[in-house]
Amino acid sequence: MNKLKLKHKILLSFIAAIVITVAALSTISFHNLKKQLYEDNTILLADLSKLEAEKITRWFEVRHRMLMAAGKQVIDEPVPSLIQAQDGGQFAVTYFTNTQGESRYSTLVEQNNNYDPRTRPWYQAAVQKNSAIITAPYEDASGLGTVVSLAAPVKASGRLQGVIAGDIAISRLINDINAIQLPANGYAMIVSQDGTVIAFNDESKILQPATRIDDDITVRNQQTWLASNALHPVNLMGQDKLLYNQAIPGTDWQLLMVLDKNALEAPLTPMLLQQLGIAALVVVVASVLISLLVQWLLAPLLRV
Repeated sequence: MNKLKLKHKILLSFIAAIVITVAALSTISFHNLKKQLYEDNTILLADLSKLEAEKITRWFEVRHRMLMAAGKQVIDEPVPSLIQAQDGGQFAVTYFTNTQGESRYSTLVEQNNNYDPRTRPWYQAAVQKNSAIITAPYEDASGLGTVVSLAAPVKASGRLQGVIAGDIAISRLINDINAIQLPANGYAMIVSQDGTVIAFNDESKILQPATRIDDDITVRNQQTWLASNALHPVNLMGQDKLLYNQAIPGTDWQLLMVLDKNALEAPLTPMLLQQLGIAALVVVVASVLISLLVQWLLAPLLRV
């Protein structure tokens, strides 16, 4: 009886060691798989967001170049150069205001004598920055949708002559962002540095504070996310999400890509079950083999 108890103690010790080892290896393997899944998707979003951000930057750069090219002729031939820029850049309207406050437009525009364009943000920003600028988006009163104004200073012999500008709808950019295909039920949005929503799949949120989407999308959190090239766990609209933030060069906009955490980790569940099944099989087989081995090793003692 005592020898039988010894056999059981040895067998249980071996089985316990195997169970602990298999459990540790399975846990490490699962965490490695999860880590690799996150790393792969971080790389995917980093590459994709950079590509999309560069597309937006180029889109604006092309139109800025058209405005600046027109600016070289706008003093001598204001209307023809403005029309050319309007047609080439698909602007709704282009216009030039000189330093005396006089304006010319590419289309017929009813002018208010009490209106001084030099006080407008697009004029002042272009003069102060001495470079091409993009204004904050706004809703166009004539039905163009979400619009931004592009502007650039016009100089001759190094002296400021005025500012050339154009209004352009960004509905195409918004549609392109909403059409981005992301894994794990993901979607993209554009939010400005001051927290204004520029592109989102819910039109009612556009030009609203990003906190209208979720309280966690604050300006402070945007900067935190932007500072780290990683997926950030967040809770948006009551759901666990993973967020990646990418600055859009040449603008004060940020491209946010959001993945559903549960959808992303869904493939890990069958992998975990498979590993648990293999681990259980290993424990059973090892237990049988060790039982036979212990029985064989202790056989001489049992015959004494």
